[in-house]
Amino acid sequence: MKMRAWILVLALCGAAVAEESLELTFKDGKKVTATVSGGDDETVTLGKGKTERKVKWTELAPESAFRARKSLSAYDDGAAHLVLAEFALSLHLYPQAQEELEVALALGALGEDAFEKRAADLRDAEVDMLTSKVESCLEKGEEPAVTLGAIKQLKKRYPDHVINTAYEPLIKTLVAQIEKSALQQQSNERQVADEAALKDLKKRLAKIRKKKDKELRKADELKAAGLEAAGKGVVSRVRKRLVEERQSAVAHYKKARTYLRRMRRMDPQFTVLDREKLRKEYDRIEKDIVACYLAAAEVYLDQRSYKRAVLYVYKVLLYDPINERALEMKAEIARNRIHFRVSDISNAKPRVSGG
Repeated sequence: MKMRAWILVLALCGAAVAEESLELTFKDGKKVTATVSGGDDETVTLGKGKTERKVKWTELAPESAFRARKSLSAYDDGAAHLVLAEFALSLHLYPQAQEELEVALALGALGEDAFEKRAADLRDAEVDMLTSKVESCLEKGEEPAVTLGAIKQLKKRYPDHVINTAYEPLIKTLVAQIEKSALQQQSNERQVADEAALKDLKKRLAKIRKKKDKELRKADELKAAGLEAAGKGVVSRVRKRLVEERQSAVAHYKKARTYLRRMRRMDPQFTVLDREKLRKEYDRIEKDIVACYLAAAEVYLDQRSYKRAVLYVYKVLLYDPINERALEMKAEIARNRIHFRVSDISNAKPRVSGG
């Protein structure tokens, strides 16, 4: 039956126009909700009165075009269902076409023999379409998932059709390809994640390294000033520049060392950091701390402030238990403190070390 026939059928049966609002999708993806108030060969009328507008059937997505046209048909009109079957077939909506044929048969608009022939033709047309889709996928080298989907669609619609046996061997191959592709995708995603994590780690390490370098520069400046003061025997400056707990060279060296330890914790696998360079830098900082304590001990020893001197000598020995100069000063302090105790009784002058 030709496409024009549906209009004649509607006119003859006096079917009422459906008032139900439908959500319709256009081929460009846009969606509208409207009543379908009429139509002709080329267009469908949506809405009424001021909201009425006509759009081409071809502008609508196939499923929406079918639902819109079906809403204009009387359910109890067998001839109208035959027209709808033809319309669905023209849109390649084979399940809908099959359903309309069955309704037409039930309403007496189609005999058993005619139904069987049309249903068989419809099945053949759908199998041809689905088979062509599979073959097209194979010819174009589509993604395995797309090709497998086409094969599954054919098998789902016609599970007992002999054509399925031809594609059966392909299923295992396609599944293997999909699994391989999925593993590769996971690997790629992990790589991207690892690269992002590495970039973030480098960024965070750079921030800490900048703070560490700032502390080292400040510590080196104070150390130089403190050693200069030590050479002049200015005790107050030595203490302030070299060993004072908060703002001295030692205090800044310890802050720098703390930043090094933080960097080490941030990169335990040494993905970015160089283990040997980190160790050398750590050792260098501790040598500078020892140098500051030694200089302070020397100044206090020269000033015969043995209580202060021994404090810094012991700090040196905590870092370097076999430091020769620290051990020498320790022994000298011990001797001189004994003489001080004797002088308290005998009024004798203490022995002054030449160091």
